[in-house]
Amino acid sequence: MQEAKLHGLFPTPVLFTNIDREFTENEKIFIMEHSKKTVSNAGNITSSDNYILKNKAMAVIDYEIQSAFNQYMTEVVKPSRNVKVYATQSWLNYTKPGEYHHRHEHPNSYLSAVLYVNADGKKDKIHFYDSGYKQIKLQSKEFTWYNSGSWWFEVKSGDIVVFPSHLTHMVEQTQSEDTRISLAVNSFLKGKIGDNGELTELLLV
Repeated sequence: MQEAKLHGLFPTPVLFTNIDREFTENEKIFIMEHSKKTVSNAGNITSSDNYILKNKAMAVIDYEIQSAFNQYMTEVVKPSRNVKVYATQSWLNYTKPGEYHHRHEHPNSYLSAVLYVNADGKKDKIHFYDSGYKQIKLQSKEFTWYNSGSWWFEVKSGDIVVFPSHLTHMVEQTQSEDTRISLAVNSFLKGKIGDNGELTELLLV
């Protein structure tokens, strides 16, 4: 028999990149100032300002997040029309030792991004879940991308992760002695999507 081939049909792409630089003093001061202006979340706390990227101190980070969104659109979505993605809400998460970031999705958003401001590359991970219903579920002796209902990736400071906003995700309890800090960003689209003749056209301005 000929050797079998496996194909990853209809995968959910997750993009990883890194800002590849140190955070500036102004960025660090801004981020730490917002740790004093927070609201409670399920498992940790978030900044009360949920349009963080609109602040002048975050201008370079805003550009870097937008670049990551653009890269996802270019390499994954490959839209046939002039459709652009832009950041909507953005907020800071502060997760102290022993705290966690609960399992959730991001409604009313197309792509989401997470920038890790302070993360331990050996201890911090982001977990993703396949939330689809499984009528038959077998136990696996070895987990792969094909048979797993969840998968995790290690993350470190400076990492940007971009993924479809419907993808369920969470971050487990902080094992490091430092507070894990991340910036979360939602997005939406501008331009014409769908097709006029197919009666699916939608103009987003």
